[in-house]
Amino acid sequence: MKHLSRRDYRARPWKNGGGVTHEVAVWPEGAGMDDFAWRVSLAELQGPGPFSIYPGVSRSLLLLEGNPVRLEIDGVTTWLDRQHPPLDFCGTANVFAHPDGRALDVGIMSRIGRCRHSCRVVQLAGKAALTRSAHTEVLMLVEGGPLRIASSTGVVALDRLESLWLEAQDDTVLHLEAAHPARLLISAFETSC
Repeated sequence: MKHLSRRDYRARPWKNGGGVTHEVAVWPEGAGMDDFAWRVSLAELQGPGPFSIYPGVSRSLLLLEGNPVRLEIDGVTTWLDRQHPPLDFCGTANVFAHPDGRALDVGIMSRIGRCRHSCRVVQLAGKAALTRSAHTEVLMLVEGGPLRIASSTGVVALDRLESLWLEAQDDTVLHLEAAHPARLLISAFETSC
């Protein structure tokens, strides 16, 4: 169980040079944009622009802050907003973002043939048990906080936009406690290498 605070996130330029991303977690650790198996990152959208192209990569996106963002994905208009589940799309898609002011999103990527990912948002209030289902999971508190997460090896308190990286050796069942309503993003990864 590895607690990742915002100061641990590494700033990196976007692959297309159009902005900056803050890498939350990547596997293998230290991997670059062309050789990761999976990756979780935060990105700030400050104006209209294209997304980077990632051949052979599956992507998911969740809006965390800001007004809804209009996306053109291969010529089809869709909206990214805080009320909907993560949006899935192919890394080779031509994506152009039209934010209405500043927006912050979290992106989840996995390299096809090396890894598969899934992600979901869980609403929390009070106490709950979370049963893990994947080899590797990254939990990110996207709203509310703090969130207390207990396992047999200890207790971690996540503040908003902090994360917890879990591996196979970590507990299958985690005990969560939120003093206030919270939303938790669960990104699950199954690697095939």
